[in-house]
Amino acid sequence: MGELEELRARVLELEAEVDGLAASRARVEELALQHRVDRLVCDAREESLFCVGVLEVVRACAALQLNQGAALFVAGDEWVEVGRDTRMPDKLGVLLQARETLGFDAPAPLGDGLLAVPLVGHSGLVGALVLGVHATPEWSARWADVLRSVGRAVGTAIERVRIERQWGSMARELEVARDEALAASRAKSRFLANMSHELRTPLNAIIGYGEMLRDDAEDDGLPSYVEDLGKVLSAGRHLLALVTDVLDMTRIEAGHVELEPIRFDVRGLVAGLARDVAPRFAATGSTLEVRVEAEIGGMFADPTKVAQCLTNLLDNAAKFAPRGRAVLTVSRRDPYLLFSVADTGLGMSPDELASVLDAFTQGDGSATRRFGGSGLGLSITRGLCELMGGAMSIASEPGAGTTVELLLPVDWAS
Repeated sequence: MGELEELRARVLELEAEVDGLAASRARVEELALQHRVDRLVCDAREESLFCVGVLEVVRACAALQLNQGAALFVAGDEWVEVGRDTRMPDKLGVLLQARETLGFDAPAPLGDGLLAVPLVGHSGLVGALVLGVHATPEWSARWADVLRSVGRAVGTAIERVRIERQWGSMARELEVARDEALAASRAKSRFLANMSHELRTPLNAIIGYGEMLRDDAEDDGLPSYVEDLGKVLSAGRHLLALVTDVLDMTRIEAGHVELEPIRFDVRGLVAGLARDVAPRFAATGSTLEVRVEAEIGGMFADPTKVAQCLTNLLDNAAKFAPRGRAVLTVSRRDPYLLFSVADTGLGMSPDELASVLDAFTQGDGSATRRFGGSGLGLSITRGLCELMGGAMSIASEPGAGTTVELLLPVDWAS
């Protein structure tokens, strides 16, 4: 009797070990399916190929005990069948589309021995994996969580691939639009440059002959002619300045501006500019004050471009601060020089300040009509300043004036 009891106990132990091995094997099969699906998810790039790959992995999993194979549907404007096993019922698509509970979030029976596994992404249901199985309670208990996890991974991957495809299409459209915009900008720059040259030549001739006629009128004692010819010359020079601004802007946009840096005395440059712009301030009844640090020294840069930047700022100060005051300050901020032009003029609102650096724009449309100008001065100044390795900033308040600062390197070569 003792030996029989020992034998029975040993048989029970062996049965328990067998059950444990079977459970372990089942778990290994479940993990293997999840691992293969996860690898597909990581590599998913094209929706149809990915879905076909999922079907192949599922069909190759013998542990699922598929007796009718598997099919996969994805939702778009309508449910689209990706692949079907020949053993699947012909009415599978109708069954799936007619199901009223497509919002399911767990494997659910469809009838005819079919089980639908929802493919769920972040935005909801994107498809369904349909398995032809004999879904006993034991089978369902074993595979329900695994298939739910697989469905979420596949659904998320399909959603990601679709988003990437949409973004890729948008990126290509944006690239085409960008190329077209760049081509249009280059064409505009070429046109403006050509037209500017065509306009400058006759304008220079008009100004030259006008000066000759004015000199002759002065010699002949014809004051009325002198006054009229002075108006012609003033209008011609104004138009020439506008054309020159357009040409400068197109060169900056096209990257065709060349610098000719030399070492020069900053104080001497500023003093010359102050003399040049003095008549413009006098014409508007405003005053200009110049403040230069005692030990300002020199700088290695393109003096013509530096002078052009400061002239633009001083012109704006004289134009937009009639009967006001402007201060030009030059100070050292090693390794830079800080040029500041502050006026007591009209000032600008935050909205105007945000757009004032756009080409052909002035802070206020009414200011453009009242004071004239191309609206290119600040755009040109910023472009030249950045070309010389510097930066420009603007601070302004309505009625309190405007301050523009240029920070330029003392040694452009460095």
